[in-house]
Amino acid sequence: MAVLAEFLNVIVPVRALEERYPGGVEGYARACPNQTFCRDEHLTRIGFMSPADVESFVTSLIADTSLRLRDGGRFVDIAVVDTLFGPSAPCAWLEFGVRDDCPQCWLSGTEPGVVAAPAFG
Repeated sequence: MAVLAEFLNVIVPVRALEERYPGGVEGYARACPNQTFCRDEHLTRIGFMSPADVESFVTSLIADTSLRLRDGGRFVDIAVVDTLFGPSAPCAWLEFGVRDDCPQCWLSGTEPGVVAAPAFG
C-alpha cells in the first residue's frame, strides 16, 4: 500500500512509532492535530497546509519522543514530503510518486498498491 501525500505531509514509519512513540501508532493517531491521519501497513501520514504548522508539529514530535528528523541531511525517522516536489531531504526508506493523478508515498522496496487516505466524516 501507499499513503496519500497531498499538500505538506509528515510521514513516519509504523515501526518507529511502535518502538518509540507513547501508545504506538494508536497513540500517534489520537494525538493528530487535525483529521488527516492515515496509514498503511508500513507508513503513517499527517497532512498540513502551512509550512509553519509542519514545523510546529515536527518540533513538538521531536521534543516529546526519541524520534529523529535528520542525520547528516538525510531523514531518519520522520520525513517531510511536499505534494509537488516529494521529500524535502534524501530519505532511504521512502518512495514518492504520482500515480493516477494521486501523489503518494510508500516504503522503499515495497509495491505502492492501494492508497490509504484519511477517513473524513
